Amino acid sequence: MKIVTTGAALEMLGANFKFATKLSYDGVFDSIKGIIKGNLYIVGGGDPSLGSGYFKDKKDSLTIVEKWAAILKQKGIKQIDGAVIADAGIFEDNMVPGQWIWGDIGNYFGAGANGLSYNDNKYTVYYNSGAEGSITTVNKIVPEVKGLLFNNYVTAGGKGDNAVIYGSPYSNVRFAEGTIPANKTNYEVEGSLPDPSLFCAQALHDALKNSGISISEKPGTVKQLKDKNEYALANRKVLHTHYSPTLDKIVYYTNLKSDNLYAEHLLKYMAYHKKGTGKETDGIEIVKNFWKAKGVDISGFSMNDGCGLSRANVITTKTQAQILRAIAKEKTFL
Repeated sequence: MKIVTTGAALEMLGANFKFATKLSYDGVFDSIKGIIKGNLYIVGGGDPSLGSGYFKDKKDSLTIVEKWAAILKQKGIKQIDGAVIADAGIFEDNMVPGQWIWGDIGNYFGAGANGLSYNDNKYTVYYNSGAEGSITTVNKIVPEVKGLLFNNYVTAGGKGDNAVIYGSPYSNVRFAEGTIPANKTNYEVEGSLPDPSLFCAQALHDALKNSGISISEKPGTVKQLKDKNEYALANRKVLHTHYSPTLDKIVYYTNLKSDNLYAEHLLKYMAYHKKGTGKETDGIEIVKNFWKAKGVDISGFSMNDGCGLSRANVITTKTQAQILRAIAKEKTFL
């Protein structure tokens, strides 16, 4: 399924395509006093690689939000009389496809695509385990997810990671069950972020404060606001634009690591690119029509997401072979 999605994205968007994430503000920027009298927005561009571990330089200790804080400080900003607000409106609010199962979506591989994704939309739980059959303890959760209510029922036993985290998008309540090996220290289990865009806004808020820039209000998202249109249609001015790595590099990691989140981003971005919606269902229709126009027989093809996590996906060997043949024959894919 990832080949189906990434192959269409490469030709439709181009190998050199880059996602753009913008920092902008509304209101007035008093450049003499260094005060923004308004809100600072992180406007998501559907980039799956923002803060991703795949593109992290191990020698670089700074996070992307810390770099943004330094850039804003260089522009003379000392104070924000407003809030850091995340705008993920490029994609639909519903992050996960309807065919994904409850046992998947709380785990890192079930993280949904958000218009403003950050840190691979995941966190890591570090467990300590004792004797076989005993209840484990959570040593720490990195990065810290503010307001997360993590209920741990994981026990020690077995030989691998058989822990499952349950929880839905936008809910801070998580339940972890199953087993991890006995007598381990800082054993890692990864879960999906409840709201990646809010997490990104909180991270930038903290980075700005740590750099000496004061902010008068708490961070939030456009989705949370009572009057979305007032903020979504605000006359914003761009302060900085961050660009992702090129699409060919993103596709490389999507397929090499079999990354569900990356594939779902590409599917939704094609829906935005072609229809302006950012909807999963529109992306599926676009991809199916794309391959049909290439002469691929899609009569036995049922597509329910972009990555293959849905148990309702069906693809025949004929369809798969024809898609691979089309990819091999056309230079745009290479």
